[in-house]
Amino acid sequence: MVAPIKGIVLARWLYDDVTERPLRDVDLLVARSSFAQAAERLGRAGLPTQYLSKELGEAVFDVDGFAVELHAEIGRRELTSLSVDDVLRGATQDTTTFPFVSLRIDDIDHLLLLAANVVKDYFVDANPHQAEDLERLAVRLEGRLDELVERAGHAGFSSGLWAVADWMQYRRGSERFARVRDEMGRPPRRLQARALALAGRSKRLPLAVGLPLACWTNDEPAMRMAALARLARRGVVRKLGGDPDARQTGSPRSS
Repeated sequence: MVAPIKGIVLARWLYDDVTERPLRDVDLLVARSSFAQAAERLGRAGLPTQYLSKELGEAVFDVDGFAVELHAEIGRRELTSLSVDDVLRGATQDTTTFPFVSLRIDDIDHLLLLAANVVKDYFVDANPHQAEDLERLAVRLEGRLDELVERAGHAGFSSGLWAVADWMQYRRGSERFARVRDEMGRPPRRLQARALALAGRSKRLPLAVGLPLACWTNDEPAMRMAALARLARRGVVRKLGGDPDARQTGSPRSS
């Protein structure tokens, strides 16, 4: 069970003309329990594997020169307590976007997924369409801001959402995200949220600062420690000349 996400569907839902939202790849959300099988099937179908990390739940395949990406995590594992399985359970069947039946995830989950990707890239490497996608998706959530804030809290992502809302207000003067930030009031972890907000204002944040900062986002202490431990382990393996995904196909792109 997979669900198309990000550009491939947002171009159709949020833009009057799909060419306004250029595509660099196709992103598919797949349940963690189905990730390995899905990646194996695509490999057996003869699609060249550009990247595969079972640990991170990421895989990229080449389809006639176009990248198709599988994602089994919301941004990065431990970034939020929201799981792909949770998101897919709340998805509905969609018969209007494509000439075939697909799964459509809830708009709030989609916004949280986009926000998690902004945090994962510590605001610096967010793709050029990220802010516009967030703004347009927020329009669809008018009247559901309280639900968005509540769900972010349940997902352990309040600090992350607050920082993204602040980034959107700073970068675009977004009134909608200013309201999201105001609706949240003080973030549960003000120091972290402020640090992320400063990252959002930085034109270029060093990798050694950005990655740990992004990993320290979850509102749950245990999840934050697990994220930092994973980052440290993968960094040590690389430092020693090893490959954190040595038993898998492809070369890792990021940790």
